[in-house]
Amino acid sequence: MEETDFKDYVEKYLELVRPDMENQQVEIEYFCGKGKFPVRLDREEFKRIFNNLFANTVRYRRKENSRVIISLKRALEGSSLELVFQDDGPGVPKENLEQIFDSFYRVDDSRNSAEKGSGIGLAVVKEIIIGHGGTIRAENRGGLAVIIRIPVMD
Repeated sequence: MEETDFKDYVEKYLELVRPDMENQQVEIEYFCGKGKFPVRLDREEFKRIFNNLFANTVRYRRKENSRVIISLKRALEGSSLELVFQDDGPGVPKENLEQIFDSFYRVDDSRNSAEKGSGIGLAVVKEIIIGHGGTIRAENRGGLAVIIRIPVMD
């Protein structure tokens, strides 16, 4: 892990993937709070997180085009940042939200499509976040929103 500004990391990552996402008809909106977001980060592991979240957006969407909203801000309580990755897909039944990060867990057919996943992607994402001293949860907000918190360095 290395010290880095998470804001810079996210912006550079999005710069790299935006053309591919546009080819897959995924529109990305990015909002970021002011200031720096110094963190200890494994860049490759966080790339896996974003890659997995974008892949899920494409895999589970119900329309030809998708919209992803990514927001980054300092959390109100504690010394952490909050990253929200929200898609406009079908979401997940409320009773399944906590379980989607469990290994091999699959939501019922409401989120499945012809191209089915293995059920380990979000479990890997959770392990990476925990390894960074963070937390992860999901909510339905007009699609699935994955909320990640990781500690910032002061």
